[in-house]
Amino acid sequence: MAPSEKLPEKLPGSLRSASRRRFVKGLGAAGATLPALAMLPRWGFAEDATATYPNAAIDWKQFAGQTLTLAGAIHPWSNAITPLLPDFTELTGISVVPDFRLETT
Repeated sequence: MAPSEKLPEKLPGSLRSASRRRFVKGLGAAGATLPALAMLPRWGFAEDATATYPNAAIDWKQFAGQTLTLAGAIHPWSNAITPLLPDFTELTGISVVPDFRLETT
């Protein structure tokens, strides 16, 4: 557009009422919609994933008798995983020794 040309008095429909309020409303709508769209593929391909594990050609006990040390900081994750370690040992035959420590020295 040449500098001597003026902008039209009326803007096209999509730009007519561009305001901060409308922009913020649009952001709110996008903030609610985009996370929902990200979950759609999971809903579309929902299946019982655990049903395939018993039929998998995996020797779950191939390392039975081995010992692993699970080391890390004391954290909600470590508190959540520790009670599950006996289940892991039962399924795989691998012993897990937890070694969780405080982050401070």
